[in-house]
Amino acid sequence: MDASDESLAAVFNALDSENKGYITVDQFVSTFSEFYQSSDQRGRKISTAPCGVEQLLLILDPENDGIIHYQDFKRAFQEDLGLEESGDHGHEPYAPSGPDFMTSNSRCLSDGMENKTDDSGVHVHDPMAFDFDNDSSLSTDGFNGTHLLRDEGRRSWPKHRGGPHLHSTESPGSASRSDILGDVESNFELLHDRMKRMEAQVENISSTRSNGDESRINRLREENARFSAQITILEERLKEAEARELRNVEAERQHLQSVITRNERDHSLEVESLRSRIKVLESECNTLRLESLKIQADKQASVATQRKKSEDLAEAHERIESLKEEMKEMEETYNQQMEVLRRDRDHAVHVLEEMNNSLGDRRRSRTSPGSPVANTVASGSDLLIRYQESQEVVRRMITENKELRREVQDLQDQLVALSLDQGRSLLKPTEKSWASEIDTMTKEEVVELWTKEKHANQQLRQYIDTLITRILERHPALLEVASSVGR
Repeated sequence: MDASDESLAAVFNALDSENKGYITVDQFVSTFSEFYQSSDQRGRKISTAPCGVEQLLLILDPENDGIIHYQDFKRAFQEDLGLEESGDHGHEPYAPSGPDFMTSNSRCLSDGMENKTDDSGVHVHDPMAFDFDNDSSLSTDGFNGTHLLRDEGRRSWPKHRGGPHLHSTESPGSASRSDILGDVESNFELLHDRMKRMEAQVENISSTRSNGDESRINRLREENARFSAQITILEERLKEAEARELRNVEAERQHLQSVITRNERDHSLEVESLRSRIKVLESECNTLRLESLKIQADKQASVATQRKKSEDLAEAHERIESLKEEMKEMEETYNQQMEVLRRDRDHAVHVLEEMNNSLGDRRRSRTSPGSPVANTVASGSDLLIRYQESQEVVRRMITENKELRREVQDLQDQLVALSLDQGRSLLKPTEKSWASEIDTMTKEEVVELWTKEKHANQQLRQYIDTLITRILERHPALLEVASSVGR
């Protein structure tokens, strides 16, 4: 068989079932032992010794990392095939050299030298291959994790090939060399057979794989058709969902547009109402400003009036004091006059008693002769005149007393009224002006203050009207006095 790159690549790919780009040493050893446990074409069972496997692994795994790459695999088998071709053309077979080969070779020699024959020299065990029975197997141990377990019995050593001069006793080294070459050739023939079988297996695997690929392709086509139908159905559903979603979006858009329109309309109405309210408030504010100016003017007028009333009150106090002094003088005069009247009254009573006595005496004298009637009549007329005069004085004093009492009562009422007016807080002058008060106030505070002042002015007007009415009803003379004082 031609050891071409294609066949080696097919074998390597068959071993690399997982397409990793490399194979492991354990995988190669297990496959190699499986192929060499079968019978060869001559009916002879052949297997490799541990030293042969190790030598092959030295070429396949030069880095000793347990991994065999395609380049090492290709180089190892191309070297083996080149060795066979050189042996067929009469050249010496390829034999590995170096310290590794010497170590493995010495181990194989120590393990393989077992017997001697009578008609030949020492038989050296072939370092490349030896025979053992059919039940041997490979197990993991030692170098690169593999070694070959031997069976209990060994087969006989391979027969020597070559001419009779190779089996003479004079040249034992030549005999062992010919045995080695013969075993190498037989091993490479078996390797070619195994390669052919492996190629057949690769072809079977390829056909099986192609059949599997066809069935897989058919299955994939069926799945593709089913998936295409499902995709078509899903596309239709997607189109329906998109149409439904578009309808929903359009309905939602219309709804939101109506909501936005309604909100804008409400907003515009609210803005208009607020603007109208602002205008009303501005007009009210202007009105309140005018009213505040009027109130300020009224307040200034009321302050002037209050000042004038205060002056009038002071004049009234002075007038009251003078009236009190006059009243005291009049009381003293009244007391004096009353004392005079009392004396006159006592005198008049005494005179009346005397007159009564004299009248009684006169009545008695009328009954008695010689009484002085003329003197008695003259004295009685004098007494009557004096009595009438005293009665007139008494009447006049009583009238004057009544007038004085009335004047005293009027003065007391006027004093009480003036005292009440003086106690009012509204009559007190204030240093702070109305303008300075409302400058620092807000609109609400100005309105509230204006309302309070308006109410206070109304109460003040009512009080003044009531006071003037009472004065007019009870003491009109007070107003005449005040007007005369003003003039």
